[in-house]
Parts: sequence; C-alpha cells; structure tokens
Amino acid sequence: MKLTSLDIKGFKSFADKTTIHFNNSITGIVGPNGCGKSNIVDSIRWALGEQKTSHLRLDKMEHLIFNGSKKRKASGLAEVTVTFENTSNVLATDYKTVSVTRRLFRNGESEYLLNDVPCRLKDITNLFLDTGVGKDSYAIIELAMVDEILNDKDNSRRRLFEQAAGVSKYKIRKKETLSKLKGTTTDLERVQDLLFEIESNLKSLDSQAKRARRYYKIKDDYKEKSIELAKIQLKDYKEKYKNLVSIQEGEEDKKNAIDSQIKKMEAELEKSKLLSLEKEKELSNLQKEFNEHFNIINEKENRRNLLNEQIKFQKENKEKAETQIEEAKRQLNEIEIKLKEYSEDLKDEEDNFSKAKSEFDSKQSTYNKLQEDHTAIKDSLNVKQNSYKLLHDSILSLEKKEIMFQMARENMMEEIRLAEDALHSKKSEVLELEKEMEQKKMESIEASELLKAKSKLFTNLQGKAEKLSETYDLLKEELVQVNRRSDSKKNEHNLLKNLVDTLEGFPESIKFLSKQKKWADKPPLLSDIFYCGEDYRIAIEKYLEPYMNHYVVNTFEEAVAGTKLLSEASKGRANFFILESFRDHKDQKLKMGVGLLPALDVVEMDKNFEHLARYLLSNVYLVEDQMWNSKEIKDMKGVVLLSKSGSLIKNDHSVSGGAIGLFEGNRLGRAKNLEKLNKQILQLEKKEEELKKKIEKQKTQISSVSEELSVVNMDEVRQQNQRFENEIEKSMIRYRHLTDSSKELQDKIKALRSKIEGEKKEESEIKTQLYTLRNQLASKKSDLSSEDDVFIKLSDRLAEANRELNDGRIYLHKLESGLNQTKQEISFFGRQQNQIIDQQQSNQKLMMDADQIIGFNMEKIERIESELSKEYTAKENYGEKIQKFEEVYFESRGALDELDNNIKEEYRKKQYAETLLQSAKDELNNLKLQLASIKERLSISFKVDLNDLLNEEIETGNVDIDQLEENLEKLKSRLENFGEINPMAIEAYDEMKKRYDFIIEQKLDLEAARKSLEATISEIENTAETQFMNAFNKVRDNFQHVFRTLFTEDDQCDLVLMDAENPLESKIEIIAKPKGKKPTIIDQLSGGEKTLTATALLFSLYLLKPAPFCVFDEVDAPLDDMNIDKFNNIIRQFSKDSQFIIVTHNKKTMTSVDVMYGVTMAEQGISRVVPVDFRSLN
Repeated sequence: MKLTSLDIKGFKSFADKTTIHFNNSITGIVGPNGCGKSNIVDSIRWALGEQKTSHLRLDKMEHLIFNGSKKRKASGLAEVTVTFENTSNVLATDYKTVSVTRRLFRNGESEYLLNDVPCRLKDITNLFLDTGVGKDSYAIIELAMVDEILNDKDNSRRRLFEQAAGVSKYKIRKKETLSKLKGTTTDLERVQDLLFEIESNLKSLDSQAKRARRYYKIKDDYKEKSIELAKIQLKDYKEKYKNLVSIQEGEEDKKNAIDSQIKKMEAELEKSKLLSLEKEKELSNLQKEFNEHFNIINEKENRRNLLNEQIKFQKENKEKAETQIEEAKRQLNEIEIKLKEYSEDLKDEEDNFSKAKSEFDSKQSTYNKLQEDHTAIKDSLNVKQNSYKLLHDSILSLEKKEIMFQMARENMMEEIRLAEDALHSKKSEVLELEKEMEQKKMESIEASELLKAKSKLFTNLQGKAEKLSETYDLLKEELVQVNRRSDSKKNEHNLLKNLVDTLEGFPESIKFLSKQKKWADKPPLLSDIFYCGEDYRIAIEKYLEPYMNHYVVNTFEEAVAGTKLLSEASKGRANFFILESFRDHKDQKLKMGVGLLPALDVVEMDKNFEHLARYLLSNVYLVEDQMWNSKEIKDMKGVVLLSKSGSLIKNDHSVSGGAIGLFEGNRLGRAKNLEKLNKQILQLEKKEEELKKKIEKQKTQISSVSEELSVVNMDEVRQQNQRFENEIEKSMIRYRHLTDSSKELQDKIKALRSKIEGEKKEESEIKTQLYTLRNQLASKKSDLSSEDDVFIKLSDRLAEANRELNDGRIYLHKLESGLNQTKQEISFFGRQQNQIIDQQQSNQKLMMDADQIIGFNMEKIERIESELSKEYTAKENYGEKIQKFEEVYFESRGALDELDNNIKEEYRKKQYAETLLQSAKDELNNLKLQLASIKERLSISFKVDLNDLLNEEIETGNVDIDQLEENLEKLKSRLENFGEINPMAIEAYDEMKKRYDFIIEQKLDLEAARKSLEATISEIENTAETQFMNAFNKVRDNFQHVFRTLFTEDDQCDLVLMDAENPLESKIEIIAKPKGKKPTIIDQLSGGEKTLTATALLFSLYLLKPAPFCVFDEVDAPLDDMNIDKFNNIIRQFSKDSQFIIVTHNKKTMTSVDVMYGVTMAEQGISRVVPVDFRSLN
C-alpha cells in the first residue's frame, strides 16, 4: 500500500483546490516560515480522523476552514481527500484504490466518504486499524512529538508499540467486551431487581387472587338463588298477564260499539249539513247581487265627484293664466326701453376701441426697434467683460502663487532655525549621555559583584533550609505514624473495653451473673486471667475454648450461690473453676524434646492462678507447623500438642483442627490486653509530645533561616542589577537615536536651503508676468467703461418704451372688456323678450282648453245623476229578499247544532271506555317493565336470557319465597360487605407467574453470557500479551541495532518493561547512553541526541512493521550537519519499503529528496504548491 495523492480545498491557508502527487521516492516539502507547510501534514492527519483541535494547532474545529483574506472571501467548507493504492491488500477491502474524504461545513456539520460513499468515522478507523496508518500512528511525526515519545506524554510511547505489535484491535475488542460485560452485569442486576420486585408482587397477587375466588363463589350462589326467585316471580306474572289481556279485550269491544254509533250520527249530520249548505249558497248569491248594485252606486258617485274636482281645477288654471298675461305685457315694455339704451352705448364703445388699438400698435413698433439695438450692444459688452475677467483671474492666480512662495520661504527659514536649535540641543544631550553611561557602567559592575556575593550566601542558606525542611518533614511523617499507631491502639482499646464490658460472645448466663452485686466479689472468667502473646494466642485459645466461659471462684459456696441465682432467674447454666480445689494439685513432669515448647512458658497469669494454669496446661506443648509430619510428633504419647497457628490439636487418641476464623484469638486475656494497651497508648502519647517539641524546634530554626534568606533578598539584588543593565541598554538606544536624529537634522537643513534658492528664481519669473498682464488689464478696462455708458442710456430708453407699451395694453384691454359686457347685456334682454312672448301665447291657449273641458264635464255629470236614481231603487228590493231568506236558514242551523251535541255525548262515552282500556294497558306495561327489570338484572348481573326462563316449565313446589328472599339478602349483604377486590388479580397473577418464569430463564441466559464474556476477555488478554511480548523483544533488538548505527557501536541503549508481570499495561522505559554519557533521565540528552534516539525508536518499529508512508514535520531541525547525514542515510535506506514525506528547512535534507514541493504565498494568506522532480538530474 502507498499514498498516491492528497487533495486539499478550503483547508486553513489552502483556499484553492491543491493536489499533491506522491510516488515511491522521498518527497520533500519546503518553504519559508508561515507559508503553510505544516498545514499539509495537518490535512493528512485530519482526513484520517483526528478529533483533537490541539493536535491540529487550533482552538475550535471550524477555525480550520479558510477564513478569507484581503482579496478573497471565506470558504464555506474545508475538504481533504487522501488516496491510497491498495495493491498488496493491506487494507481489508477489495478495492485497489482507496480514497478517504473528510468535509467540514461552516454550520458545524461534517461528513466522511470512503471512495465517495458516505460512511462513519468508525468505519475509517477500523479500516486503518493496525496498518501503521492513522491519525495518531507512528506514520506522522512532528518535532513536538519527539519530546512526547521520549517523555512518554499521555502514554504515547506505549501506543506506538501497540500499533507496531498489532494489539490495538485486541485492546479495542477487550474494551468492547468489557463494555458488553458491564452491560450484561447491569442487565443481570436489573433482572435480579425485577425478580425481587415480582416475587413481592407475586405474593400480594396470590392473596388477592384467592380473595377474588371466594368473592366469585359467593356471587355464583347469589346468582343461583336470584334465578330461582325470578322463576317463581315469572309464574305470578304470567297469571296477571292473562287477566289483564282479558280485561283489555272486553273494553276494546265496548269502544268499537260506540265508534259504530258515532259514525251513524256523523253520517246524518253530514246529510243535514249538505242541505244547509245549499240554503247558504242561495243566501250568498242574493248577497252577491245586492253587493254588485251597491258597488255600481259607489262607482258612479266617485265618477261624479271626480268630474266636479276637474271643473274646479280648470277654473283655477284659467284665472292664473289671465294674471300671467297681464304681467308679461308690463315686462315687455321695460325690456324694449333697456335694449334701446344699450344699443346707443355699444356704438360709442366701438369707436373708442378702434382709436386706442391704433395708438397701441404704434408704441409696439417703437419698443421692438429699441430692444434690437439693446441686444446687439449687450452681446458686444459680454464678450469684452469675459475677456477682462479671464485676464483678471490670471493676475489673481499669479499673485496667489507669489504670496505662497513668500510664505513657503518664511516657513522654510523658520524650519531651518528650529532644526539648528534642535541640532545644538541634541549635541549637548549626546555629551551628557556619554558621561551618564560611564557612570552607570561603574554602578553595574558594583551591582554584579554584590550579586555574586549575595548569591553565594543565598545558596548556603538555601542548602541549610533544605536540610532543615527534610528533617522537619521526616519528623512530621514520624508524628503522623505515631498518631496513626496511637489512634489504632485507642480504637483497639475502646473496642476491647466494649467487648469486656458487654461480655460480647458470652452466653446469657455469664452476662446475668456479671451484673449480680449480691454474688461473689466479681469473680473473673477464665478468658480474663490468662494472657498470651499474639504468636501463640490463637493456639492456646483454641485449646482452652471449652473452658473460656468458666467463672473462676475461690470456694465451692460461691459456685453454688451462682448456680442458685441462675436457677431462680431461669437464666441458663454456668461452669465454675474452684481455686481452693487446685492447691493440692501436683504438676506432671514436663517433657522436653526438639521443637517442643511448653504452653506454660508462653502464658502469663497472676500468682494465685498458677495452680489452675498448671492443671490445664501442664501437659500441653506447642509445635511449629512444619514439624507435624515428623515421626517423633506422631508417636508422642501422654501429652497434648498444639500447632503454632492453632489449626491442629493432637492428643493420644484424636486429632482436631481446620480453618481459623478472622476473629479467632480475640477472647483470651482481654483484661490483661487492656492493661497492656493502656501502657502502649501512654508511651505513644509521650512520644507524640516529644516529637511535637522537636517539630516546633525545627520549625523555629527554619523560620530563622527563612528570615535570613528574606534579608538577603536575592530578588531585589537581581532586580537592581537588571535595572542597571536595562538603564545602560536604554541609554545606548537613546545615544544611537540622538546620533541618528542629529544626522537627519543636518540633512534636512541642507535640503531646505537648496529648496529656497530654487523657489527665488520662480518668484522672479512670476513678477515679470504680473507686470505685463496688469498693463493689458488697464487698457481693456478703459474700453469697457465707454461702451458701458452707451449701454446704460439705451437701457433707460427701452425701459420707458416698455412702460408706455404696458399702459396702452392695459387701457386697450379695459375698453375691450366694456364692449363685450354691453354685447352680453343686449343678447340677454333679447332672449328674455322672446321667452315672455312665448309664455304669453301658451297662457292664451291654456285658457281656451279650460273652457272646453269645463263644458264637457258638466254634460257627463247630468248623465250620471240619472243612472244613480235607478240603482237606488234596485238596492232596496234586494235588501227585503235577503232578510226573508235569512230567517229560514237560521232555523235549519238549530237542528244541526242539536245533532252535533248528541255526537259529542257519544264521544264522551268512547273516551271513558278508552280510559279503562288505557288503565288495563298501563298495568300490562308495568308488568312488562317489571319483566324487563328482571331481564336486565339477570342479563347484566348473571348473563342469563329471560326468554330461556319463560320457555322453561316452571315448578315452584313447596319453596318458601320469604326464606328464599331472606337468603338472597344475606348473600347480597355479604357481597356488599366483602370489600374491594381486584377483579384482574387472578388474570394478573397468572400473567405475572408466567413473566416470573420467563425472567428466571433470562437470568440463567445472562449468567451464561457473563461467563462467556469473561472467558473471551481472558482469551483476548492471553493472545494480546503473547503477541505484544514477541513484538517488544524484536523492537528491542532493532532499537539497539539502529541506535548504534546512528551513534557508535560502543554506545549503550535498551528498552525495559517497568512491570514485567503486566506487560499490556506496563510503561516502557528508554535507556540511552550515547557518546559515553550516563544520563539518569532522558531529558539530560541534547536536542539532537533526543531526535536521533526518537528516530532510532521509530525505525526499530518500522523494521517490525513498516508503515506504508511516513511524514516527518521538521524533525531534523535540532540536528547538526554530521547527524543530518546519518538521518538522511537511514531514511534513504528505509525508503525502499516505505514512502517518506519530509517537511524541512535543512539544505542537506533538501538535496537528499527525489521530489520537492515548494509551498509559497504569492498572494497574501493563500498557500500554493510548486513541484520540482530531481530524479532525472545527475
């Protein structure tokens, strides 16, 4: 696999798309500082998935997008594509060419592409895992990483070894497996919590389900009794139903008979109504004829009245027309007089207007001629004025230049004067500054001597202070240890005292007797009278264990009194040793043997308990654990042997033993142990006081030395010395500044004087030009003045002519307006005269028409009066006929009313029958409602269909209904008082039981999965450890070889695992001793030696697992010429298997590369790449 190309766009300073092609050779990247060389390295690292902004030399990730320059806008995204040739199938993919693209947008969104297909960062990381290529692999090395590798910052050295060894994938697998194990453990804990919760709920649901079952049993009994009662009630309802149906049928028959009678009577009534209707029609016709005559009379009367009104209206119109005719005659006379007057005025006005018009035309002709002469003179005058103005402006411009030259000359003279004064002042300052610098140099030498003396004193005091501080720290540490031991002993004392006071671990009978004041004078327990050292305490306690709870009393009576107290209080039993019975006891002869230690020799007791001790321990011996298998111990008789640890006890016929508990050995000698603990605590407190006094004394000495150090005040001396040096430096800078300023002033004076001489010549030329132009201006001014007088006189004549013309125009307009007004008045009176004549003719015609209409209407009124007389007679005849016919009609109407009343009586009878029928129906409906209630109750409460019961043959037998109802009430009361039940409890119990069984299965599966994961982790660790150790040993050998190649064959180096027992987590230490040096730490090497050491380590890793390509970013900067050659030679040697991309400033490194890319900034802020191929050159 090899790196073929790198495409950068919008990344940092690479605004434009830039493509860099790589090949199998060594590629160099060069350019001045700040041109963007390292940005190429950053782009490769970023494309391979780097997430830490500090590794990319950024504060925020969005800062890597090109942010614009003076001429360029900011980019919207950063994009880098790295292309590899996968011919050796190093990458786990079928593609021969693999391109990795990463994009970052301004809005913070980013994306990864693998061969232009979107993917995740994890996919890219997994693809390059253990290939030697990655964002933090040994394929990309910067100068700062050399120190990180050598100082092992953030465990970076170990990561390089893991990548080379190929165990990174195992570590990732282990991490993933541990995560799964953690998840499985969490799930298992959750399952256990669920089981605990379900088990408690299951018990509750079980009791609820049992209660629900009892409730449903009572409910079933209640259902059975309810159905039985319903059957009995149904039998009664059937009988009632039959009776009600019979009553309903009888009432319906009666109702039908009444309906038949009513129909007959209604038929007769209808017949009578028809006869009455005919009479009513005849009466209606008579009334109609009567009304017709009445309407004719009204119509004729209305016509007569209308004709009278028309005659009256015509008479009024005639009178009005006569009045208007008289008024018109008067108006016509007045109009004729006015028309005559206006005709005479019109003739005079026309003569005046004609005369005025002639005078105005004469004035207009005179004005036009004067205006033409005025315009000609004005144009001539304007030409001469413009010429005069241009000449005047030229003179003003030259005068302004003359004044400017004079002012500039005065300013330059003033500048020369000020510069000469400043030059004189600076020369004086230079002389004073030279004297001051000599004085300060003397003071600086004195301050340096004082600094050396005080430094020596300060170093001595500092050494003394460090020794005192070390002693002080040791004393404080010792005090802390003493305090800890004291606290430990106090805690042990308090615990032991609490155990003694409360008799912890002893039976109730012992505790009871210890509280009885009337019993013996506080007799001790056997466990309290013996004391043994810690080495043998467990063994002695295990042997005496059957007797540990025995009281030790002086007499038999005391023992009996104790048992009596226990018996009276029913507090159990107790055992007693009686001391007086042991006074005559004879000791057995002690047996001595190799490795045997008598128990009496290690047990301490008071003198009065010695006989008891001999009784119990005279034939007991302690044996070291390792001697138990010896034949001598096995064959020994007549003694009891105890192992030192207490795990074995042997007598003649038996052996007992086993495990030793954590709290064994804490009961024997508690009281004695309390005394010893008190003594130890007092000793520790005494020692604590002594240490505190020593610490105070040491503290005082440290304070004294600190005061001496503060008096020395090295900082003040250094500051004073630095101040002198700074002042001398400032004086030197000021001296150079004054010298440079003096030279600048001299140059300035010389330049100003030269400039003044040049401007004097220009000023003389300007004066000559001014004299000539001023003479020309005076001549033009004389000509302009004479012509201006002529123009003024002509203007006055033109103004007078214009005034006379305006007056004539106003007078002419006034005459014209009066003439028009007179013509309008004549026209108005003419029209008015014609209107009055037309109105007069119209009124005469109206009078004639009115006379005709009045005569015609009088004839019509006479005819209408004759017709009205006939109609009045016919109206009276029809009125008499109608009165007679109405008497006959109302008589037949009375018979109809009587028949109608009879029909209403029959309807009342029918209504009563319907009421009875409805009552029967209501009872029947009530019965149905009761049945419906029973049906609904049976259906809702018991899911029983009433129709099924009705169809059954009901046999009541000798059932007592009252007893049945009483039983039902009891069952109902039991149901109501049963309390709340959980109707879902039975179903919920069954469901939860099923879930409980399922979770038990899940728990078993999770436990099996946990065991499987633990086995997987163990397998991963074993595989990774074996692979890592093989790789480490090979890298170690490679490191020694490469190191000696870069240095000398005699130089020493090594790689050491700090924790050989745990190699996968152990730190890796580098030992490097070049050129005979013996540095204690790697930091003591020089910069070049560090670089070569790191290079040796990297190439030793390459020998194990070559990286497809390697990028060195200015790694060769600390190397001298000789080491640069070594560095270049080893790169040339390894370039056969790997590509090398070297960012460098070193000229020798530049000469060793095959292809060079120059990075420049032809446009400010924009990096560009220029390639040069040296392979074809010799």
